[in-house]
Amino acid sequence: MSSMVDPVTLEVVDNALYSMEKEMEATIVRAAMSIVIRDIYDFGIATLDAEGRLVHGLPMSGTLIRETFPLGEIHEGDVFVFNDPYLSRGEMTHLGDTQLCRPVFWDGRLVAFAAIWGHHMDIGGISVSGLPATSREIFHEGIQIPPVKLYDRNVLNAAVLQIMARNSRTPEMMIGDTLAMAAACTVTEKRLHELIGKFGIETILECFETSARRAHDAMRRLIGRLPEGRVAFTDFLDDDGVREEHPRLCVALEKSAERLHVDYTGTSGQAEGAINLILNPNRIKLEMWRYLINWIGPLIGMDHEASPNYGIFDLIDLTIPHPSLLAPRYPAAVGARHLTSSLIYRDMWRGLMSQIYPDRVPACSNAVIPTYMFRGIHPVSDKLYVSMECIAGGGGGRPTADGLDAVCPNANLIIAPVEFLETTYPFLVEVTALRRDTAGPGKFRGGAGVIRSFELQAPEAYLSWLDERQTHPAWGVHGGRPGVPGDAYLIRDGRTHRLPTKHDNLRLVLGDRIIVRTGGGGGYGPPWEREVEMVARDVARGLVSPETARAEYGVVLGPDGLTPDAAATVALRREMAARRAVRPVDRGTVRAGPPPGRLVEVEGIPEV
Repeated sequence: MSSMVDPVTLEVVDNALYSMEKEMEATIVRAAMSIVIRDIYDFGIATLDAEGRLVHGLPMSGTLIRETFPLGEIHEGDVFVFNDPYLSRGEMTHLGDTQLCRPVFWDGRLVAFAAIWGHHMDIGGISVSGLPATSREIFHEGIQIPPVKLYDRNVLNAAVLQIMARNSRTPEMMIGDTLAMAAACTVTEKRLHELIGKFGIETILECFETSARRAHDAMRRLIGRLPEGRVAFTDFLDDDGVREEHPRLCVALEKSAERLHVDYTGTSGQAEGAINLILNPNRIKLEMWRYLINWIGPLIGMDHEASPNYGIFDLIDLTIPHPSLLAPRYPAAVGARHLTSSLIYRDMWRGLMSQIYPDRVPACSNAVIPTYMFRGIHPVSDKLYVSMECIAGGGGGRPTADGLDAVCPNANLIIAPVEFLETTYPFLVEVTALRRDTAGPGKFRGGAGVIRSFELQAPEAYLSWLDERQTHPAWGVHGGRPGVPGDAYLIRDGRTHRLPTKHDNLRLVLGDRIIVRTGGGGGYGPPWEREVEMVARDVARGLVSPETARAEYGVVLGPDGLTPDAAATVALRREMAARRAVRPVDRGTVRAGPPPGRLVEVEGIPEV
């Protein structure tokens, strides 16, 4: 296949793949049973080639299937399932995420895989949802599934499904979600058959190869816009849920000719707790594409919505120390890896690239995906329930716009609707609101954090949670100030207890209140350069207090607390500009918090 496919056909096929994946998405949302997939959208979809390499869709891979099963054992109608992070070398990063792959054949020839992963409501282990906060090894985190056939030539392997369901606290959801994902994979098979019938198999495979060549050339152009040399960045996690220390994340980016080298040397060693991340080399390369095309692509006229694929892999070299936080030794715990990956895949790149393109890269977001999980016996149905919530935080201030308020850094995730939570689970959602004075001040402020308050309306329940950026705030850039960190509290019998960042199975009783307050994103640019009208607007909307308007933005409000005093504002801002330093990165102050595993009683009830 030496001929190049024509551009029109390539574009038609590329958009057909996108539409196919959106149809898969609609199928799983309609068919899934759990809140985590159906309502929070914690799943991903991709189309892979016959070798299991990414062709289109979200960053993932199916190479483990090809390595495990000889070609003669892969048949039409098979569906493979696995969740093992170690066997997959980080294709799946913790046991809660399960990947399904369905091979697509044409005239007896393997031509592609439909791939989908989803986060199960529960996979066993010492805590619910496959997200234990205090596990010490992967055996504490749930069932480990090596690559096996869930379907063999369209015949369900009921034994595999029964084993998965028996190891889940929510067996009906385990079965329903797994079958929903399997059904969604048939969409890719059907639509690819239609494409092949229309254009021919050789044309479709040539489209795959041409897309890879185009991605390779595009990545080479993006790399070409980076300056020669080396930049480095360091950030910190609050703790690992077990030890009272701040794990360190280090990354350096070096360009030489047309190649990039990404070096994680200096990162802390393997954690005792569950924050270890098995960093898949191809996944980090695909994430690099996302940021380079967003920040550099517009400078060279590239479409920021272009999808990455396996064509970019050979342009980037990685150094990942082993064993370390990013390359743990089996059977180290990995259940809370999303806290680490949020920094690795997002904020660390912002820290690097803001040094190269300061006028294009946002400040740090509160990109930690705070996750709170309830389990108990429902007082009406008398059945075990499990609830999982990902609560949004503030996005980082951008070079030409404020950070987004109440945003989940994982583009798929959304906050669960209050109406669904209250009609399904025995708790009242008292408050869901933006949190005042949390956005990092800046010429373009960070996004505001969120307050979410629950009251238990059952005799008993157990709460587990995972959070970050409670000690180390989201940093600001180029004079922007850091966001206010998050925190969480238990209110019981009129007494207030601050929660540590991570905990498993805290027993709650009737009337207990849980208040979660997520942090804001960092600001971009000096706050005293923010338009006075924008500050006044934020005050009027309740996002910024009059006190913060004056202290951080230099905006003096009149007696009504809303109208700026022009003369006083000009004078105060002149003074602030003269005495305040403009830092490339402002990390703020590391804030003290409860040690791992301990609740600390505090005075008063936090602002909601």
